[in-house]
Amino acid sequence: MIYILGEGHGEELAASKLINKMWANLGLPHQPVAKTIRWKNLHTDVGLNKGIEHIRAKGNAQGLIIMRDDEDSCPARLAPEKSRFIDTLNFDFPISYNIMYREFETIFVAYFDHFRGRAIPHSIRGEIKFRENIEKPANPETIRDAKGAVSNAFIGNSSYKPTTDQLSLTQAIDIDLLRGTGLPCFESLERGLLHISENIGRRSVYPYNR
Repeated sequence: MIYILGEGHGEELAASKLINKMWANLGLPHQPVAKTIRWKNLHTDVGLNKGIEHIRAKGNAQGLIIMRDDEDSCPARLAPEKSRFIDTLNFDFPISYNIMYREFETIFVAYFDHFRGRAIPHSIRGEIKFRENIEKPANPETIRDAKGAVSNAFIGNSSYKPTTDQLSLTQAIDIDLLRGTGLPCFESLERGLLHISENIGRRSVYPYNR
């Protein structure tokens, strides 16, 4: 079983959906992916230790993906730093530590050119409609309020709500098109999945290299 730990509201289903779609798109050998487990304080050593121990205690982990948002820290510095700490802990499966910079919703902002003018099926609203004039920013990771940017891209007075909208928008994403946006946090997540697939059955940490 591949497990996911995440901090965000609404990511229990959306993050799992994203990982499943990416895993299949990469053509990796099938592994069941569990529903994302919400876990507090993944930015702290104590929170990481408790979360990894929780997964280790399950006894059937083939891999663990840790996904968290970070508005301010530099992922290129922080992710290796945290993965070096993770390497000191007790576990026997591959782990990928990933920062969705600055939010999970950054992937939706990066995908704006492909959402433009579309109506996305929605289990509660019926559909979400995007404006015809939205454009992907040159660097989506510079947007500090990705959730607000997504709300502004909707037609009408409705605003984006992670708990109800995140899964529908994730389901609508084509992984090849998302890859084509060149979004760094997505590319890092992809490398993390490849790392897990290549290290099933042994202890390892991405992006830390001894």
